[in-house]
Amino acid sequence: MRLAIAGAQHFHVNEILDSARSVPGLEIVGVADAEGAVRLRIAEKYGIPSFATLDELLQSARPDMIGCFDVPSQRAEIIAACLERGISVLSDKPAAVTEAQLDLIRQAANCAPASYPGGFRPVFSVILSERYNPPVVTMKKVVDSGVLGKIVNFTAFRPHKLRKASRPDWFFRRATYGGILVDMAIHDIDVFQWLTGSKPVEITAYSANHTCPEYPEFEDNGQMLFRAQDGTVGYIKAEWLAPEAHPAHGDCRFFITGTEGSLEVSTEGDLAAKGGKVTLCTHKTPSRNLPLESPSGTLLSDFMQAVANAQAGKNNGAGIFEAIPANAVLDATRAVLAARKAADSGCRVTLQWEGGA
Repeated sequence: MRLAIAGAQHFHVNEILDSARSVPGLEIVGVADAEGAVRLRIAEKYGIPSFATLDELLQSARPDMIGCFDVPSQRAEIIAACLERGISVLSDKPAAVTEAQLDLIRQAANCAPASYPGGFRPVFSVILSERYNPPVVTMKKVVDSGVLGKIVNFTAFRPHKLRKASRPDWFFRRATYGGILVDMAIHDIDVFQWLTGSKPVEITAYSANHTCPEYPEFEDNGQMLFRAQDGTVGYIKAEWLAPEAHPAHGDCRFFITGTEGSLEVSTEGDLAAKGGKVTLCTHKTPSRNLPLESPSGTLLSDFMQAVANAQAGKNNGAGIFEAIPANAVLDATRAVLAARKAADSGCRVTLQWEGGA
């Protein structure tokens, strides 16, 4: 299996390439980025060819799958171009920062399998890595067990360190970055939809900038309150205000309340930290910490297997990445774009989903 990088502007590209080195049967075959210094840095670090354009990369490297880590506003065009050529794509989040970009990806990702070169639908997904985080995997298992009863409330806190001096200029521009709710809250909306199978239908949101007056378009904090199809109420708080002295980049938290019990989850830092705590309490049992469950595989190896399945004609030739399906990614992106609209307008935004609210 051949992996290439199209766009290397976000440092997450290093994480995926470091992971790729340890995946059996996966070869890293090239990197393309419009900025020469960026592509040469990646090429030298990983010993791979570099290309100035996407077309040159695709023609010369002949990848089976693309990792896209370009500036957020540039990702949708790259994703659509690759999918239309029958090449699977694993993108950094967010994959789109406007509704038009989201529509472009949706159209490219959902054609009939036979219409793509090679006769199979390529796989598309986004690195919503919380689904592979042991505390979150454990939370999913608890919710699925039914021990909490009907889920009534979902709360998520996502504090990250800003590290302003290390950020590129595009990070502080709405048009290129997309805003804090689009970039960060997408993790938590995805987790909510994964846990409950329900989607937001009413959203109120707020965002502000308290620490970067020199970047008036930037938001260092955002909150969204929503009601979902099943009546569950959710609250998400995302911020670039985590203390620099904290040992982790982001100690994210989840609080789940059900009719029969509650669950508190601390990730205790980044995915690689391998920490975290999950505390369960029900009407019948006192609070206790649960052993953490590990995912059955890694995000990259599972994605590679999904690509292999699609190429082999499994799933009727449709590329399906069951761990983070394309439609789940698209729905989560739509929800956070609506949240940004609610924050910008100061008005509640309603969403209609296929099948009704």
